[in-house]
Amino acid sequence: MRPTGLSSRAGCFWVNPAGDRILSAQNDQRGGLCTIQWFGIDNDQVRHLNEVHVAKRVDTALSDTTYILRITPDGKRGFICQRTIGNGSDFCNVMIADLPSKRPAITGVIKQVGDGLESFAFHPNGNMAVATCLENTKNSLAVLDIASTPPRLLYHLDAAGMSQGIEFTPEGDRLFLGSCSNGRIEVHDVVGDFGLRKNPKLIKVGSGHNSLSIGSRFHHTRSLQQADPLQVSRCQRRARSETHTTSHISS
Repeated sequence: MRPTGLSSRAGCFWVNPAGDRILSAQNDQRGGLCTIQWFGIDNDQVRHLNEVHVAKRVDTALSDTTYILRITPDGKRGFICQRTIGNGSDFCNVMIADLPSKRPAITGVIKQVGDGLESFAFHPNGNMAVATCLENTKNSLAVLDIASTPPRLLYHLDAAGMSQGIEFTPEGDRLFLGSCSNGRIEVHDVVGDFGLRKNPKLIKVGSGHNSLSIGSRFHHTRSLQQADPLQVSRCQRRARSETHTTSHISS
């Protein structure tokens, strides 16, 4: 990695779907405001391209805890949590960066989404996104319409305390939400384009939970059609086991 000259450290970063750009939230070690930075990946080199500023016409601002961000699956937008900690003070915004432009900038905002924001999940339909809101006691989920112009907040749902990592299944039929203070993953069934219904069943994961990622289901079985028969048999047994586990959640 080439020296960037930045006097800050990364709070969070996300690689775009093409694998050639990195969006990063930088924590100012001197106690100032965080910054959003845009990096390029060229072969085995990472180079700094530009700082992502808030456009003049956009009514929002970075804070000293602008830590968490994520790039949409199409790579066109970066969703940024304005404030992560300092809960119990006010509602903060979701800032949206336009990434395809030559010099990406924050050009959109969803106002007053929640009291501290931690993470995002994007539904495969491209219409719905969900953010976790970090209150002082219990948490909530903020459901967003990101297909509208401008994107907007639809509603909130109750969630377990310290709920952070969230992710939709590849099929988009469920949302999984991890709670590190309760040591569990909660399950929400997706209803229509923007509906979430909490499933009464949950997954206990022991002590702690911070992030969550879900891969393509059964992809390993399909990709091994020409592979060693013994290896295929192992993958098929694993797939049947996964199907059995999923049926317990949905039943």
